[in-house]
Amino acid sequence: MGYTKSQGLRINKIILKGDLKDYLLDCLDSFIFVENVLDPTISLDKEFLVFVKTFGIEEDKNLIIPMKASSLTKIYELYNQMLEKNNFVGPVCIEEIGPNELQRLDMDSSLLEHEIGNGDIIAFGENALDVYKEIRFRLKLRFKPCFGSLNHKDFIDSETMEVIKDKFFNEEDSEISIWVNGNFTYIELSEVLGEKLGVDSKKLRICADYENKKIFMKSKSVLKDYLIKNYTFDTIPEFNFQILNTPLSEYESMKTIKVKWFTNSYIHSKQYEIKLLRSNTVKDLKERLKQKLDLTVKGKELSTPDIIEEEKQENEEEKEKINFVTNNNTSTADKLSTLTLWTNNLHQRFTGILTDDVLIDEIGPNETICARELLIKEENKNIVVIQCFKSLNNTHGISFVFQLIPNENYLDTLDRLNDIFGLGKKEFSKIKFSSFSHKTNSTINISNLSNADLAKLVPFDLYESSDIFFMDHPDRLKTLYTNRQMSIR
Repeated sequence: MGYTKSQGLRINKIILKGDLKDYLLDCLDSFIFVENVLDPTISLDKEFLVFVKTFGIEEDKNLIIPMKASSLTKIYELYNQMLEKNNFVGPVCIEEIGPNELQRLDMDSSLLEHEIGNGDIIAFGENALDVYKEIRFRLKLRFKPCFGSLNHKDFIDSETMEVIKDKFFNEEDSEISIWVNGNFTYIELSEVLGEKLGVDSKKLRICADYENKKIFMKSKSVLKDYLIKNYTFDTIPEFNFQILNTPLSEYESMKTIKVKWFTNSYIHSKQYEIKLLRSNTVKDLKERLKQKLDLTVKGKELSTPDIIEEEKQENEEEKEKINFVTNNNTSTADKLSTLTLWTNNLHQRFTGILTDDVLIDEIGPNETICARELLIKEENKNIVVIQCFKSLNNTHGISFVFQLIPNENYLDTLDRLNDIFGLGKKEFSKIKFSSFSHKTNSTINISNLSNADLAKLVPFDLYESSDIFFMDHPDRLKTLYTNRQMSIR
């Protein structure tokens, strides 16, 4: 005799070579010796077999015993018999009606009152209900480490993963297994696995590895949600795990930051999506952006041999050369630009330069983040350039910071703005310029001034930081589509 993992009674017999039918008939002819609690006066034709389980304080003393009984046998009679085997069993009786259905029985009642017959199962023990809850959903999970399936590899604790691999998985097809409950929450499951591996359970990321897909568990999920309904031992998939360098709850709440990267003009940009923890800062964002661009300073150039357009397309490489850009037409080799990030609102209005200490969580959902290599010098003044068309309210493109340099006249300033903006001189000459001064609360229509007048004016002396330049011109990106001729096929 033996027991299954669910404490079910079974006959242990070796399957010999031959017909399966002969084996089954041999099992049916086997004898099972049982405890006899019947009164000798009871007629033998009313006897039947009842399986009785005990759940006491000490688990190793728990029993499952087949007993002969009759419909008139009292529950307490079976209980008294079981006390001789395990005297730590409490006077609480449970009937197993079905795999997921239990019923508590009165100790003074008879088996007939509860329609208990041949082959039925009852159990004794004050903690019987808790034990059944554990047994009913108990299952064995097999685990292997998972080194892939994570787009954001910066969040994997590679060092710890290697230590765990050498300790538990140093042979091919090595795996570890743990007994858990199907109703375990992710926290309970990760605690058991974390104790087995000797790692922080909060940093474990677990997934069910089905044939066609890895399904990663959420930190607030329940294990049974990742198993097939009415699962059996054969349908339970293999599980994988990763060890993160941050708690899973923080990893799940990462924020997707969209950055518009400008190279040698403010007309065309390339958008990158970067996921960061909400506790990260703009400094971390810059580092991730540099990794994507793979920027390397070489004299007057910044080269990007491999630009990854999006993290979903990590294997696609695009080579592009990024010109060195400064806000000064005196481009000496010792003047190197730095990666500068700023934000625009929904109306393409400049809202501020992002300093390194700004938290990612503080960046608003409606803010557009722009990035470019710029030379920002403290002794210069920063004004804001806004693009519009015919009306100051009809903004387009992006707004950006432009530095005013001492002793530079208006003509040279516009030439420098032309170089940075990225248009040819002919196209740039069609743009109408105006400005607004917060100090005087007045505007200047620059396009109405002659070159002789502009040569006499020094913008650095006229404006203060945060004053505004307006560039009145059509949205060229929009024009490319709206001005197309219609073709009918």
